[in-house]
Amino acid sequence: MSSSGDAKEPKAAEDVAAKAAPAVDPEDGLTDEDRELKERLEEAVAKAAGADASVLASALETLRSSIQESTSSMTSVPKPLKFLAPHYEGLKRSYAALPETEALRPSFSDILSVLAMDAGAEAGAGAGADEDDADVKEGAAAEPRGLLAAAEASATRECLEFKLTGDPAADIGMWGHEYIRTLAGQVGRAYEALLESEAEEEEEEEEDEEAAEAAEAERDAKVDRLMALVHQISPYCMSHNAEAEAVDLLMETQQLSSLVEGRGIKMDASARSRVCLYLLRCADFLGDEEDQHEALHVALALYLQNEQFTDAARVALRIGHPGQVRRVLEACGDGEEGEARRLQIGYLLGRHGYRRIGYGAAEAEDDEDEGEDDDLAAAAATVVGSALTSGMRAVSAAGAAAAAAAAAPLHASFSARSTAEHMEALNRPGAVGGTWLPEPDALPVVARLSDEVKDAIGNAQLSMHDDGARLSSARANLASSYVSAFVNLGHGRDALLYEPPAEGSSSAAAEGEEDVFKWVHSNNADGRLAAAGALGLIHLWDHEEGPIAPQPLTESADPQIVAGGALAVGLSCVGTATEADIAKELLDAFVDPDAPRKTCPTVVRSASVLSLALAYAGSGRADVRDMLAPYISDTRSSWGKDAAFELAAIAALGAGFVFVGTADRDTSDLLEARLTEACAANSQHPLFRQMALGLGLVFMGQGAAADATLHRLEAVAGPTGREIRLLLTACAYAGTGNVLRAQEMLRACGEHPEADFREKRRKELEADVADGATGPAADGEGADTASASAAGAGAGAGAGAAAASAAGAASSAGAAASSAAGASEGGNPRDYQYQTIAALGLGIISMGEELGATMVERAAEHLMQYGDPAVRRAVPLTLAMCRLSDPAYATIDTLSKLSHDAEPLTAQSAILAMGLVGAGTNNSRLAGMLRQLATFHRRDQDHVFLVRIAQGLVAAGKGLVTLSPLHSDRVLVRPVAVAAVLSTALCSLDLSGTLLGRHHSLLFCLAPAFLPRMVMTVDADTSEPVPVDVRIGTAVETVGQAGNPKTITGFQTHTTPALMNARDRAEVADEAWKPLCTVLEGVVLVKRQELADQGSAAAAQDDRVRAAAASALARVPSRMAGIMASAAGAGDD
Repeated sequence: MSSSGDAKEPKAAEDVAAKAAPAVDPEDGLTDEDRELKERLEEAVAKAAGADASVLASALETLRSSIQESTSSMTSVPKPLKFLAPHYEGLKRSYAALPETEALRPSFSDILSVLAMDAGAEAGAGAGADEDDADVKEGAAAEPRGLLAAAEASATRECLEFKLTGDPAADIGMWGHEYIRTLAGQVGRAYEALLESEAEEEEEEEEDEEAAEAAEAERDAKVDRLMALVHQISPYCMSHNAEAEAVDLLMETQQLSSLVEGRGIKMDASARSRVCLYLLRCADFLGDEEDQHEALHVALALYLQNEQFTDAARVALRIGHPGQVRRVLEACGDGEEGEARRLQIGYLLGRHGYRRIGYGAAEAEDDEDEGEDDDLAAAAATVVGSALTSGMRAVSAAGAAAAAAAAAPLHASFSARSTAEHMEALNRPGAVGGTWLPEPDALPVVARLSDEVKDAIGNAQLSMHDDGARLSSARANLASSYVSAFVNLGHGRDALLYEPPAEGSSSAAAEGEEDVFKWVHSNNADGRLAAAGALGLIHLWDHEEGPIAPQPLTESADPQIVAGGALAVGLSCVGTATEADIAKELLDAFVDPDAPRKTCPTVVRSASVLSLALAYAGSGRADVRDMLAPYISDTRSSWGKDAAFELAAIAALGAGFVFVGTADRDTSDLLEARLTEACAANSQHPLFRQMALGLGLVFMGQGAAADATLHRLEAVAGPTGREIRLLLTACAYAGTGNVLRAQEMLRACGEHPEADFREKRRKELEADVADGATGPAADGEGADTASASAAGAGAGAGAGAAAASAAGAASSAGAAASSAAGASEGGNPRDYQYQTIAALGLGIISMGEELGATMVERAAEHLMQYGDPAVRRAVPLTLAMCRLSDPAYATIDTLSKLSHDAEPLTAQSAILAMGLVGAGTNNSRLAGMLRQLATFHRRDQDHVFLVRIAQGLVAAGKGLVTLSPLHSDRVLVRPVAVAAVLSTALCSLDLSGTLLGRHHSLLFCLAPAFLPRMVMTVDADTSEPVPVDVRIGTAVETVGQAGNPKTITGFQTHTTPALMNARDRAEVADEAWKPLCTVLEGVVLVKRQELADQGSAAAAQDDRVRAAAASALARVPSRMAGIMASAAGAGDD
């Protein structure tokens, strides 16, 4: 019985399925319903060809209702459109036969517009494939004439053509979303065609003015009709969660401003946020700077409408116009809430390193008000932020008073807490769950030195690690100073460099200078400068105690110690802005150009100039530039030519730091004049590129603002001029991801000047041998340098011998010429270093844009394989610029391979790049690679020294800091940080003359780039840190996604303060606290939710739990539902 029952059950199921499925005719594959629909549509098509208006109206109504019902939700081609496609040409002929005054003509045109969405494309393809088809020709003749004529076939835009002749009052949304998308795409192409036709007409000189005016009026009428359609499509897309499509259409038709003006576009707060996020991402890919600025300005206005003031401040910083920052501060409102908003914006400004309001090339026309600005500078807000202190000053007298009034509460609020205090709180044991302290084996030994080991540090040989690598005593001590400075950066004390006096002693002198600064005095000359200057990194951001600690060193009789002490004063004030101007007051005596050389030698002046520049990096202060100007323009022989240029180069670099990203005309003119003068006499100096970099820093991220300067630098001929122009271009477009400039850098990298030189030399020698010349290098025309001439002369002797032994033998002559060309070694290697700049510039331009950085990483493989040696040397640092403090596995593996390269310069660049990539991360994998490198290169002093520096960078700040210039969800790029890293990376072009030589103190230029990589929550009411639960995970791209998608993945819950990696994102997990900003980085102000809000949040949570339980219950089999319902009831009781 059971078996027969089982057999009947499948049969019964098949019978039910057969009855439920509609019958399909095997001949045409149509069901009865489909056949009925097809016949009804064909009948309507036949009626549409008649002349009776009532019959035509009935036919059009049948077509409209059938199409509308099927296109309301489209997942495939609707059946009415499929059945009507063969009749499309006939319907077009029927439409063309209607008189222009027919009232039903617009309705007919609307239906044809919908049919053209599918049938029009096929008709256009058919017309292109078979031009002899009569029906196609007749259909083409029936199209609307004189409308949007362009170079393309009008069939490709038939959907738009018919819609423009349709009913303008009809609701286009009734045809479905797919129709809207098709129409939007054709509108964009039609508008582009109109712009192209206008441009062509402008190029052609119109002799007939009346004809030109008529053409312009017709074009304006077409544009007006397109714009009316645009303002129908965009509100529909906005109301149907298609914000990205609406924004794309508005950008293509240059109507982005309508988002702010309204024009029927209604958006709620959530839609505005999605639109702004999409605009910010689109800005990275807009080639035209005007379009980019328009997108950013629209996003700024929408954020202000949404009262998202911190997000508006992010956009204002991205725009780079000081007036926009002031506008956001003024819009924050009054009262406690307004003060809290400005406070949060101040933290953002501090993290960005923004120390000015209303200063820059964009407002150069207000220079006449500069005198009034000096009086108002003190009134402008001085903000101490999460990582830096921001000084704000206004340019215009009209805006300065408003800025001071708007930011007045900030000064009192921020002065209570500084970065040093935040760093101290973050460094407190257990503050971040014990994760801040690296494993003991991960740090170099010098970071863990005890007092007993410190006393024995002066041995002849010092092993910094138990890996067999050894350095000479002086080089080991120098490396120890830098490593200890990096590891204990911002911590205020170090077991090796400096032990602060015990509590109760009034000064360091009470403990004895020799005891407190014993390590400083145990070094040789260069080591003393580095050891004393390292105190500034230990006291980084501490503008209260930091400048006081090295004061005894500035009174020493040793110039190197005095120089190091002066450098430490400026380093401790990096990123701070105080009314006292401590750094300026303490360094004024050393920077004074009229100070006696005996009391202030060159080494002290050079260190003091660099210290002053780092202390006021990004401030844009004219008084600091005036202090540096005498060194930039002066070439006094009393200091010696080398000393004068060294001071000029350091001062030029310092001026670039002070005015980074301002495009200040006075500064750029000063640096340009000095650089042009130095090209002829000092282009071979190790610091020449630092002087060129100073000019580039002034235009950092300013794009086209550097075009005039680039044009004037065309006068500098030769490889030196090209090198300067490439460096300036890279700085001007740093972090923008500009594709055209990146291609320019790639073209320079793809050249082979050395091979071209060899080929040219070979041909010259072949010609000389063929002419019977005995000394092909006698005239010296092919030699660019003395070494090349000598090589050519030797080659000429070989060629002459070959000619004498085998006169007239072409093969022997060719072999001799090839040998001679190879012996020439390609000319002066310095002439090819413009390629190194180009490769490095590729990373600088792409560092702020994710897609561009990925493409650079791919291109790096080709550059390493096919590039010249000058390109290969820069590839490691190119990768590092795209991955600062972001040790990705692929990048680390590539750098590890290059660090074992046979060419010393490439290996050294790779080692330095490994330190930059892992800076402040305590990456164990990278630390292990560096320990292995120390053993692998143990016989090379230079390599081991760089390995130690890289180890110190990886453990920088004991894992609490970052070098990455990207912040605020990777939307903003800190110009000061880019300048700091670039000044160090540029040293790789001549490591022996800079970091491995006398100018190793350029490593201190990294100081402005360091920031705590933390998220710390501060109570907005009490200004005290509060522990708040946050979820930290990998950021997920949510641009263009509807609803509220998850923004992080793979997250973990931490209690603030917590550490964040380069690509992490955080969100508050505790509903009892509400942040005042949407991006949780640095210092975040939070407010405790009201009790009513807590109750509603708890109720909402309960509702979600109950809904989830109900959903789970619905999926349970019926026999278990009763059991679970009983259990749920018992739980409620």
